[in-house]
Parts: sequence; structure tokens; C-alpha cells
Amino acid sequence: MARTLKLFACAVVILTYSVSAKADIESGQDIHDMCFGAGTFADDLKEVAEGVCWGFITGIGNVMISGHEVAGQNACAEGVGGPGGVSRGDMISTVKDYFAANQDRLGRPAFVLVAEALGEAFPCE
Repeated sequence: MARTLKLFACAVVILTYSVSAKADIESGQDIHDMCFGAGTFADDLKEVAEGVCWGFITGIGNVMISGHEVAGQNACAEGVGGPGGVSRGDMISTVKDYFAANQDRLGRPAFVLVAEALGEAFPCE
């Protein structure tokens, strides 16, 4: 088990370095292109970029649903996605839908757009 985790961690570092050599995740456009395999990520890095997209979104989402504010936004998981809360798939599809509906906002910081999307979709009551 420990060996598998070490191998996985090494793979993530290598893949992240490969993608970051092409572009940093700074703007919403950057993460949008990674998530949709567009722009500079429409070539052989498409699958790697998609994985980085998923990790970026779920990382922010997990921080938010565990009770921490990101970019002034909160998200809650009670009653969503079953007893475990919001699923990774829920988070990813929510953010991708938000990107599609808010193309004019893609110049904003990536983490802000992800937080807005998740905060709107999974509000705390």
C-alpha cells in the first residue's frame, strides 16, 4: 500500500510538472482549457491536463466542504451526493457547467471561479 502511494505521488509530481511546463493555472481560461482539452492542451497532454483539472477542482472543493472559505465562498455537502456529501464528479461537472455559462469571466483567477461555482451550487443554509 505504501509503495503504491509513493508511486502515485511520484506520477502526480511528474505529470504536474509536464503540464506546468506548458502553462500555470492562474486564470479561469487556464483551468477551462485543461478541463476541456482546449487551447494548448488540445494535443497529447489532453488526458494529463484533464487529470490536473480534476485535482484542482476537487482540492478546492474538499477544502470548501470541510468548512473552510475560499475566495469569500463557502460550500456545504449536507444532503448532496449521499451520506458522504458532494462527489468528485458533482464538483467537476458543476465547475465545467459554470465555465460554459460564464465564458466572459474566464479572465478571473482560476481558484476564484471554482470557488464561486461550488459556492453557488452547494450553498450552506
